Amino acid sequence: MESERSLTIKQFCTRHHISRGKYFAMRKAGIGPAEMRLGRALVRISAESDLAWQRARENPTGPELVEIERGKADLAARSSKAGSVAAASPKHISNKRRRKSEAA
Repeated sequence: MESERSLTIKQFCTRHHISRGKYFAMRKAGIGPAEMRLGRALVRISAESDLAWQRARENPTGPELVEIERGKADLAARSSKAGSVAAASPKHISNKRRRKSEAA
C-alpha cells in the first residue's frame, strides 16, 4: 500500500504542504519526524514516524504548546491594533456618512 512506504524529506514536505526550510527548522527545534538514515546521505521517514509526527502536532505539549499560545496572543494583539488604526482612519467605512455631510 502506498501510504505505508517511507518518504523522502521532499515527499514529506510535499505531503504536509511545508517548505524544506520549515522542515529543517522543525528538525532543529526537535519537533520534526523521526528519521531513518541509510548511509551518509539517504534519509527516509517511515509511515509510522509520519503518523506519530502528525499526532504530536495535533496535541502539542510543553514548550511547543507555550510557543503556539504565545503566537496566538501576538497575532490577536496585532489584529486588534490594526483594527483600531483602520477604524481611526478618515477613509474607514464607519466615517462614510461623516465625509458625505462634510462635503455638502
